[in-house]
Amino acid sequence: MFPYCSAPDTLSGLSWLSCYLTTGKHTSLYLSFLTVLVLLAVTAPVALVFGFGGASAARSRFAPLAWLGKAYIGIVRGVPDIAFFLFFVIALDQAFEYARHKIKCPDWDQPIRQGNDFVVCAAAKLPLGDAPQWVHETYGFFLAVLTFSIIFGAFAANV
Repeated sequence: MFPYCSAPDTLSGLSWLSCYLTTGKHTSLYLSFLTVLVLLAVTAPVALVFGFGGASAARSRFAPLAWLGKAYIGIVRGVPDIAFFLFFVIALDQAFEYARHKIKCPDWDQPIRQGNDFVVCAAAKLPLGDAPQWVHETYGFFLAVLTFSIIFGAFAANV
């Protein structure tokens, strides 16, 4: 990062520390931390919307809507968060791909679930394999926002 970082034998004190804290590994750590903060800033308002919707539904006088709201709160609150964070993102991604597969490839004759594999047609992949890297990262970020919002929205709805 700094010109004096090219000769590590001559470094000591703050100059060594400044070179150490600006390595590629540390830069990746800083970007990851920033990503989490952006995720929090985006997810909090969306989770509040989910929470308000869930609370309004649970307190509705229309019985089916109240059942739906109470089921949302009860199911999400009843499942450990770590299970949602580990498995729900994958299931959500597969649900999106499955829906796209049914729409875009109606003539597909092979089973989608083949052992441990989840195989959909190339047109149904999300994002498409030839999409730029930023599209893949944005899609992953969107899935994280949606998952966090569903989980923390249920907590907000319960309060």
